[in-house]
Amino acid sequence: MPLKFATIPFEEIMKRLFKSGYDSDCYHKLAEHYFPPQDRKLSVSKYEKSTKREKEDELIKLSKKCTELHMFKDFDWQEVIFETVCSIQMPRKWFRTIFGHVDEEKELYPAVRKFLKREFSDYEVLDTYNQRSKVGIRWADFTLVKKRLIGYELVSVDVKVAPSAFGYFLDQADDFLRFSDYTYLVCTPGLVLEAGKKWASPVKAEEIFIGKLEKLGIGLYIIDAESSNIKRLLEPEKSERIDKDQKDRALRELGFIK
Repeated sequence: MPLKFATIPFEEIMKRLFKSGYDSDCYHKLAEHYFPPQDRKLSVSKYEKSTKREKEDELIKLSKKCTELHMFKDFDWQEVIFETVCSIQMPRKWFRTIFGHVDEEKELYPAVRKFLKREFSDYEVLDTYNQRSKVGIRWADFTLVKKRLIGYELVSVDVKVAPSAFGYFLDQADDFLRFSDYTYLVCTPGLVLEAGKKWASPVKAEEIFIGKLEKLGIGLYIIDAESSNIKRLLEPEKSERIDKDQKDRALRELGFIK
């Protein structure tokens, strides 16, 4: 089963890596792992003099050799490159480009709103990121409302981009699940990787990230900020913690019931 790399195709990661010029840093690091000192300099020199196409072939060839190393045990060659790219010190600009990340949630709101209106066309999509509750409701960035034969269905969709915000989201979700039938997190691949650093290697971060949401029944959408592509990685479960009074307060504050 090929890695998702948080929905960015590996070919696209490679394209962005070479655009950044940090493919050389990736090759240098792998060469340090694989070649003895006397061969390393020659290998790096040959790489630097190669054409872009030759460089891509050489990087792939070296990454396949590195799968033999203990430090990359059980990795395939794509995972070797991915792990190494994540370890390179690079300007924030290029991290954002390669991993489809942004540093401000509001940068994603237009694309997320457009997506939600298309994906949930039979719901009313409300911007609630600036909503200030008078009755103790903690609002997500977007709240979706659909009239049913009996009552209303509410969906909370929250956007997060800062690694430190993931823990905060899990705390917020405890409130969302009390009045929302379904809850989603929307984040970038970059957030998955950065938040995952404290849990495991980059190639395992996505699996662990999804696992933490799965335990709470929360859905996950990943947005690649470079392309604005959004994909669903995890379906939510219907909340079993709905508090009818809390849900009525939410609907009343939104103006759907009196």
